[in-house]
Amino acid sequence: METMERDLALRSRGSRDVLAAHLRARKAGDLERDLRENYSPEVVVLTAREVFRGHDGVRRSAHRLWAAIGSGGSYTYSHVLADDRMGLLEWRGSDDQALVRCGVDSYLIEDGWITAQTIHYRVEDLSLSTTGSTATNDDELPSLTDARPADR
Repeated sequence: METMERDLALRSRGSRDVLAAHLRARKAGDLERDLRENYSPEVVVLTAREVFRGHDGVRRSAHRLWAAIGSGGSYTYSHVLADDRMGLLEWRGSDDQALVRCGVDSYLIEDGWITAQTIHYRVEDLSLSTTGSTATNDDELPSLTDARPADR
């Protein structure tokens, strides 16, 4: 009976409670609890390059991010919004070799479940980043006429 009551309580949560529970589980590194408590078994996750379905799809999507940022990475939740059936998360992540400056996830939350999610982020490889001086005033920038071939 206790399991039925717990399931009923989980399914009666609003979007704010579901989103908060999702973020707590992810911060704790507990993907399986997050799936069990917060994601519909039929969830659809959309990214710029792929569609993931169900709990296995969420696992594959999470593992893709973890492969980029690494297990020792850190994440910061910059901004979280929830209203009615929708939620939005803006986040950053990094480790010694990679950086996500701005990731954005959106959520559709129905009957206490995340039923749909969109995820967008871009990973920067820090080993490919360059440092150097930048032009600080207009006199240091070439004009359009300077960039033309001299024989025109």
